[in-house]
Amino acid sequence: VAVNSSRDWTANVDAGNLNPNRIYYFRFKDTLGNYSIVGRTRTAPPLGDANTHARFATVSCSSIYSGFFNAYRRISEKTDLDFVMHLGDYIYDFVDADEEIRVPSPYPSEPTTVQAWRDRHAYYLMDPDLREARRMHPWISIWDNHDLPNMTDANLFGAMKTFYEYVPTRITNNSDTTQIFRHYSYGSLMDIMMIDILTRRNIDSISPNNVGILGNMQYNWLKTKLINSTAKWKIVGNQKMVCDWSVIGLPSWFPGNGTVITASSWDGFNANRDDLLNYIKNNNIDNVLFLSGDSHVTMVADLSPDPN
Repeated sequence: VAVNSSRDWTANVDAGNLNPNRIYYFRFKDTLGNYSIVGRTRTAPPLGDANTHARFATVSCSSIYSGFFNAYRRISEKTDLDFVMHLGDYIYDFVDADEEIRVPSPYPSEPTTVQAWRDRHAYYLMDPDLREARRMHPWISIWDNHDLPNMTDANLFGAMKTFYEYVPTRITNNSDTTQIFRHYSYGSLMDIMMIDILTRRNIDSISPNNVGILGNMQYNWLKTKLINSTAKWKIVGNQKMVCDWSVIGLPSWFPGNGTVITASSWDGFNANRDDLLNYIKNNNIDNVLFLSGDSHVTMVADLSPDPN
């Protein structure tokens, strides 16, 4: 594979002709005969394989300025993981003023150019624990609001390009690299649908008075994947919490304006959420599990179109 400045000297190889359900080791060699460190990955079971077990790690919101990455080190030590799922905010565009644990000098500024986004990714890879977690396992990743600038920012597509350069992520649509939603199968045990509500919300209406959070193309894709899945488990990875997070009755100083914690999440798109949950219920699609990032808490919730 040729590397050059157009990709910031990064390499992204989509290896073919691999056997399923197998551990592989790999390394890179340059034209001078220098070798990279040895990497390790694992392929998924074949379609229809009656596997009964899978184990994977989920991570999100990894601010390098807010603390140490010992969790990545613990993940790297687990040799029985099938993959690591990153649910967004792999990098942070700014330093949280309340969490200044290991902030370099000069003080980091928010990226405003492609090179600045590349520099931020390169800075993250200086962390040995992150490098080891990436070296030991395959990753399935999506972006979120800290990985990309505002949707109206002129540098948005440059930040997306940089994400693909530095985060091991397969491009599924070469004609539209903004499309990061995609599907993976793990035998008969698990189908994984990675969806994107960051770049697709507010672009289509699902009814005359209700805008969608997924966009019609992605929403139809997700429903088709769910209803056609014959796997035991249907895993949907996305950036934000799907369950309702009401703050009604809490003190006025609590964020959310007395309604929900954030209207930019699923809580701001009730019609779309209810339609999706009713679609799952009415079509008897069992064992659907949503995995979400963004909120800095651990929560488990049953999902209902009528949580109240």
